Amino acid sequence: MSVPVIAMPSTGVGSKSLEDTTRSQKFQLGVLLALKVLQSFGYYSLCIILSIFLSEELEFSDTRAGLLYGLFGMAISVASLGTGWVVDILGPKRSIMLGAAILTIGRVTLAITESTVVGWGLLVIVLPVGEALGIPVLAQAIGVVSKPSEAKLNYGLFYTAMNVAILCVGPAVDGVRGSPSLVLATGIPPYRLLVWLSSGASFLSFILASTFLNVGPSVVKDEDSNADRLESGSLGAVSEELWTPTFRHFLKVVVALVGVRCLFRHLDATFPKYVVRAFGENAPYGMLYAINPSLIILLVPVLSSVGASGAPVDLPKGSCTESMSSAFPFLDQLTRLPPLRLIFIGATISSLSVLWLVVTTSLTGAALFVATLSIGEALWSPTFYTWTHTIAPPQQAGRYFALSNVPLFLPKLIAGIMSGALLEKYCRPLPDVCEDPNTLWLAIFASACPFVLLLNTQRWL
Repeated sequence: MSVPVIAMPSTGVGSKSLEDTTRSQKFQLGVLLALKVLQSFGYYSLCIILSIFLSEELEFSDTRAGLLYGLFGMAISVASLGTGWVVDILGPKRSIMLGAAILTIGRVTLAITESTVVGWGLLVIVLPVGEALGIPVLAQAIGVVSKPSEAKLNYGLFYTAMNVAILCVGPAVDGVRGSPSLVLATGIPPYRLLVWLSSGASFLSFILASTFLNVGPSVVKDEDSNADRLESGSLGAVSEELWTPTFRHFLKVVVALVGVRCLFRHLDATFPKYVVRAFGENAPYGMLYAINPSLIILLVPVLSSVGASGAPVDLPKGSCTESMSSAFPFLDQLTRLPPLRLIFIGATISSLSVLWLVVTTSLTGAALFVATLSIGEALWSPTFYTWTHTIAPPQQAGRYFALSNVPLFLPKLIAGIMSGALLEKYCRPLPDVCEDPNTLWLAIFASACPFVLLLNTQRWL
């Protein structure tokens, strides 16, 4: 199928040309959202079981599994910093195809290997490069196919697409774990089977991107601009180009979000082992995990229904989002707050969610933790994507969006190290009972608070 390449126009166009471009933009938006679903399913279906996979299949201790989980996330952050300018040169399509190919090969290898050395190499080198060429590139491409007035709504859809995938992850994990017949039929242990499932999502991403994706770079390039872009690839030129007041302000917000992102990473690194050890091997941690995307899918379209200009977007009559917006008028006022204020409110709500696990050890407390965490996420995370799109210069969009993923992946190192140490001290696997889970979560809560306070410190920002 042949469709026009979408890129930000540099000259005026006629009405027919504009109509064709708009139609193509909508088609490409659909392709990008489908890619986001596939990439997110592949990533999160691996993350939610990674800590247990390392302990059960590669026989890592809690400490070593936590460390490798953390290094995996840290390596993605480092790879994002190193590949941002490459993405600016290659463009979205080739970057996404390359990333999907790397992830497919890497995840298939992880599914079959029994070597701890190979496991280290895959999680510290191979898979991080593939992730860095995927997730931030999709976020950048959404900005390319969006009109300025539609950017906020499209980023809300982008974030919702990710959570549609995560919503599928929870039941898939519990379904495979609770299906001995499937394990017997395939001869593959359940956690290795889930890694194979993640590999399949990567392969489908490659097919979809190579067949239908036609999104060009965020600016029209000619020979001179290409030469300038390549020349700016040197470390000195990149530093001079990026180290502006706007970029420094952006970087401070990225750092301040590390703490709240740590809490989300504990959903992968700590929460599954905590649930299994506190409530039994058959405890439905996949379904508890699914509370997060369920609420995001419900809330984000409502919170994104206010356009970038501040004018409300017309919602379909009788739709769920229209009904909620009418029933809760304060949501409209909330979304009109300055972006940084909205980010701070959402991050604070997410941080307070851990207190549910501090005061009670029960499946109800675990469900309330995930629910409160998700409400805060619905406020701050899509807003952060939109804010990044708004302030990023077009020629540097790839680098800004690569850096915007630092609060998504860098906290994995912190959360992984904390998770291993705290689980071994307060929630050991034997005798299948958490000795002091409340202290475990209190330590996690205390670690996030200083970062959240930075978001409300004018001197810092």
